Amino acid sequence: MKRYLSSYLLTSCLIFCVFLLTSCHSGDSDSGGRDTRLLPDRIEIPAGEMTVRIGTSPYAMEVLGPGGQVLLATPGDDGASECPKVYGGPNLSPMPFLAHAFQVGEAGDDWFYAKEVLGLDEVDGDTLLTVRAVDVETGSREATLTLVFHPEGEDHLVITASASGQEEIQYHTGAYRLDEDEHFFGLGLQYDSIDSRGKLRTMFLGLGADLTDQVQNHAPMPFHISSRGYGLFVEEKGRGYFDMGRGSPCAYGYKYRTTALTTHIFWGPDPLDVIESYTALTGRPPMNPDYMFGHLHWRNKNRDESEVYSDAAELRAHGIPTSSIMIDAPWATAYNTFEFAECPAGCLFQDARALIDHVHDKGFAFYLWTSEFMNRTSPVEAPGMVEDNSALFDCARELGYLVPALGFLYEYPWWHDDGAMINFLYPAAYQWYQDLARNVMEMGVQGFKMDGGEFIGADTLGLAPLDAFDLGGWGDPETAQYDYKWAYHELFWDLAREYNDELGIATVRTAVWGEQVQVSYFWPGDMDADWGFGLGLPADIVGGLTLGTAGFPYYGSNNGGYNDTSYEDSLLMARWTELSALRPIFESPKNGTQKIWEEYPPRTEEIYRTYAVLHTRLFPYMKAYALEATRTGRPIMRMLPLHYLDDPETYERNFDYLLGEWLLVAPVYRDGAFTRDVYLPAGRWVRYWTNEALDGPARTLEDAPEELIPVFARAGAIIPLLDASVETLWPTDDPSVVDHTDVEDILWVELFPHGASSFNLADGTAFALNQEGDGFTFTVSGAPMARTYSLRAVPAAFGGGEPSTVIGPSGALAQQASYEEWDGVETGWFYDEAAGNLWIRDTCLGGTFSSS
Repeated sequence: MKRYLSSYLLTSCLIFCVFLLTSCHSGDSDSGGRDTRLLPDRIEIPAGEMTVRIGTSPYAMEVLGPGGQVLLATPGDDGASECPKVYGGPNLSPMPFLAHAFQVGEAGDDWFYAKEVLGLDEVDGDTLLTVRAVDVETGSREATLTLVFHPEGEDHLVITASASGQEEIQYHTGAYRLDEDEHFFGLGLQYDSIDSRGKLRTMFLGLGADLTDQVQNHAPMPFHISSRGYGLFVEEKGRGYFDMGRGSPCAYGYKYRTTALTTHIFWGPDPLDVIESYTALTGRPPMNPDYMFGHLHWRNKNRDESEVYSDAAELRAHGIPTSSIMIDAPWATAYNTFEFAECPAGCLFQDARALIDHVHDKGFAFYLWTSEFMNRTSPVEAPGMVEDNSALFDCARELGYLVPALGFLYEYPWWHDDGAMINFLYPAAYQWYQDLARNVMEMGVQGFKMDGGEFIGADTLGLAPLDAFDLGGWGDPETAQYDYKWAYHELFWDLAREYNDELGIATVRTAVWGEQVQVSYFWPGDMDADWGFGLGLPADIVGGLTLGTAGFPYYGSNNGGYNDTSYEDSLLMARWTELSALRPIFESPKNGTQKIWEEYPPRTEEIYRTYAVLHTRLFPYMKAYALEATRTGRPIMRMLPLHYLDDPETYERNFDYLLGEWLLVAPVYRDGAFTRDVYLPAGRWVRYWTNEALDGPARTLEDAPEELIPVFARAGAIIPLLDASVETLWPTDDPSVVDHTDVEDILWVELFPHGASSFNLADGTAFALNQEGDGFTFTVSGAPMARTYSLRAVPAAFGGGEPSTVIGPSGALAQQASYEEWDGVETGWFYDEAAGNLWIRDTCLGGTFSSS
């Protein structure tokens, strides 16, 4: 990252020499007395597979792909009239859609833009252009733009723009022509659409709505992928926004409060390759511990520790495989004292360490809730809490560890009464707060779920920053909204890893770009427990898909939503459960309904149990894609355009996605709907539950009873599954609990043979599936141990049927008369004609299964 940031310094150092070069030109011209006749009409800058083409007078820039196609281009010199601003909302400083524009002064609309190239220089492989800029209003006032073009590899171009010659340069923009067929995917956590065309996206964290009338983003990511096959990332931490065609019918762009603007352009054309390039620059996500791929249980509020003991026992008794327990607020003596509300009798906890040891022994990881606030007076919301926390609070205040605003201690009315925020950017405060948390980490806690994070915000759109929060010189007011979140999350991430190594976790509800390196999973905060497209079930689907493009592969919400404690909508719970089971993170039900067997009818409990089992069984499939994410940044949940960018039909499929590469998932997101419109991209697809094959591209209306989510396997799919007996992904020695290590020598694999395909487990086991004619082979290699493989093959994927011969690594296998007989033998095969399943079982370290 530092080499890119150093382009600012490079620009400053070289401006002077470029001026010397251009000042040697003399003669009559229309360029303010400068003679530009020595410059060609067009400059071409090689940038790996891309080419930058510059028109010198008037200035224009195009970035071309390897085939000469225009990827992006600045608007024309008359862009103000060519692309009129049509956005009518309150906006004190609209963004002009002109080349490399910058704003002068704290307020108003005093904009300059690139007019004409004055000088050209080459330094260490970079191309430097000195450009005359003129004001938009009169065209007679001048300033200087310095543009640095830095090729970084074959598929990565860095452009830095800085300005001089005018005082109080406040904002920089990037703007590009927008054609009718261009669409954009990404820009962080969004709830309305996977396609950002026509949208205004804020790129800062804060409270409420800003001047764009958009709720501020909990995870703004200034990175998007274009339907043209390129990606664009703006390397800025300050206040900004992206206008993706809302403010103009024929241009899009971004605006940041900064003195220099750095833009990265990545060439794909595969969107997954673009994500790989972006995360190579900003960082790759960690590998989650195994237990995070299991069902996660939590309560919004525990009455006492007996409830935790009871939950642990009843989850097992009801057959709901669960791998971790999280204790939400309240659990401490006061908020964020990091001391359990504990006493021999009558308190929330009698013996917290014994409780932690017990849940570990029973196969659960254990983690806790926290936030960025400390209260002077804490609400007594559980037995054992104390109201007066002034001793700890006053100590923090006197040491300067709390954040003041406008010279006064800032006590914000957060959801657990008034509290002040810890100044995580002050090293001493950071260390002090981290040391407080060590108390519970030493008791065996795996980590923390970090609530909040958005309370130090930022303004944008031309408003002068008030610099309200005094961060004591440790934080830059321009980037505090970014750096504060990073430090808050880093504190607990480092703590979790210090005490637990790879078993430590840190989960967040806010994030800034690059934070994928220190997040175990992102949950979107308090979603509405309803069918609403604002913050309900449909929004939750979109949120996971949009955030995933920025290198955050682990996403999940409070199952069933959070806001609203109504237990009446069992259909909503069923539909949300089906979604949660088929994504990386599956949290237990919403606020107040954690015991699903008590609050919902038996049918809902059965659906919940079925999908909790499925989610746990999918662990080897999920973990394989998690490992890919650590190596490439590619998401586990993938919006369809990531695989089918050349199919515009996928751009509007907000609620369909691929889980990994092989499963197409179509959650039911409308109240009372028992059918689901599904779009199948090109290729062959197989209904996962019933084995019928369909060929795409095609639309199909699928039956979706309450207990069923439409899922399709892409032909060629290899889906590894755990044995259904697994109850937890946290290893335990308790013989009454089955963890995944107890059955590591058993693996189920679902096969949809069609052509040639492959799949690698995280442990190095390699699978190869090859189908030719009426048969197929399945080969296992590289496994760390011998396993019993139980295969479910679907011959319908290639138009096949019952085989005449099935051979396993041990030799020819005996045909069984029924599934029950097959399931009772160590080797053999059975073809279920009614269901279309071919069942095969054999044991091997490596070898080939074949059917013909």
